[in-house]
Amino acid sequence: MSDNKIRIISAEYDHVPDEEAVQRTVEFLNANITADKIYYRSYDFPEFIDCGSNLEYIKCPCCNADISFEWWGEQVDKAIENDFESLDVTMPCCGKSSSLNDLKYHFPCGFACAEFVVENPEGELGNENIIELEKILDTKLRVIHCHM
Repeated sequence: MSDNKIRIISAEYDHVPDEEAVQRTVEFLNANITADKIYYRSYDFPEFIDCGSNLEYIKCPCCNADISFEWWGEQVDKAIENDFESLDVTMPCCGKSSSLNDLKYHFPCGFACAEFVVENPEGELGNENIIELEKILDTKLRVIHCHM
C-alpha cells in the first residue's frame, strides 16, 4: 500500500517556529484536516523535503533549462560538506546565481529545518487553511505533496 503525505515547510529554509507556533499549527491541522497522523519535525541542518515518487524534473529558476539530477546531487553534496552554510549555487545552464531551495522542482520540494507532516490526508489542505497557517507561523509556506 502506498502512502501520501502533505509536508508543510517554510519558504525560508532556515526558519524554525517557536514552541507556541508549533502547538497552534498542530492543533489547527488536527481541527481542519482528517489524516492518519499529524506531527512536527525539526532538524539541526536543512533537510531536503521531497515529494517522493512525484519528483519528475528540476528546472533552472532563471532560464527554465532542465537541470540534471546528477548536477543537483553534486551541489547538495557540497552543501552537506559545508554544513549547509549556504544553499547558493551558480546555475550550469545560464551562469546566474540561485539557491538549491529556489530551483523549480516538479512537484514542489524544498529545503527546511522544520516541517509539519500530514500522513494519508483525506482531501486537500485548501488555500484558506494555508493562508491561516502562514499567519500562525509568520512565514510564507510551501506545501509538498509526497507520494511514497
